[in-house]
Amino acid sequence: MFTGQANPVDGLKLYREKKRTRYLRPEERVRLNAALEEAEQPWSANKDRKNAPPLGRWSHVYAVRLLLLTGFRQSEVLSLEWSWIDRERCIIFLPDSKTGPSPRVISPAVLDLLDEIAANHRRPELNLVLYGRRFQKIHPSSLRHFWGRIRAAAGLEDVHLHDLRHSAASAAIEAGCTLREVGALLGHKKSDTTARYAHLSDDAARRAASRMTDEIARAERKVTPTVRRARKP
Repeated sequence: MFTGQANPVDGLKLYREKKRTRYLRPEERVRLNAALEEAEQPWSANKDRKNAPPLGRWSHVYAVRLLLLTGFRQSEVLSLEWSWIDRERCIIFLPDSKTGPSPRVISPAVLDLLDEIAANHRRPELNLVLYGRRFQKIHPSSLRHFWGRIRAAAGLEDVHLHDLRHSAASAAIEAGCTLREVGALLGHKKSDTTARYAHLSDDAARRAASRMTDEIARAERKVTPTVRRARKP
């Protein structure tokens, strides 16, 4: 109901949050992978950390590995169910993603990782791919807590979990994927959402152009045709 009083926030400009553009560099991926491998090792195998608390459960490690390989959102990985996986078509169908029902194409490497989980941790009474100690869905705060320890071990203090999604998009563009293909892999409904990676696409195109011209220059240096002078009559 109108009270006749002015709205105190009228005329104020809303703070526009700056979107992060943090991507993992190759050497950072190596450090992160080493930290994840260490987290998987039994504590008795590491004398220096024998009495230290565990970094996390197997499910935390696999959650991060899936985030790295798929570019899925955190909620999509933690909610993942075995019945959503179509192995023959290499598709995971997410019935309730942030943008609604979303089929996502996955790579053989992701299937291998899922096979590894199934062989060692799948329980016939559970449809969840990843689960906690009480066989329930992992809480996001639990994964964030684990990530805090892993990123510290890898020296990646400024990297957030959601940055792994951006890093997957960056890797796809480096591999030659178009923005439209990246949008499909990440489950974007609107092209505007994928457009934030346009500068990466431009950078990749410039590097490809440099490689092309370098190759042409190398070929030209190899072929040095001899110019024959015409004989005088």
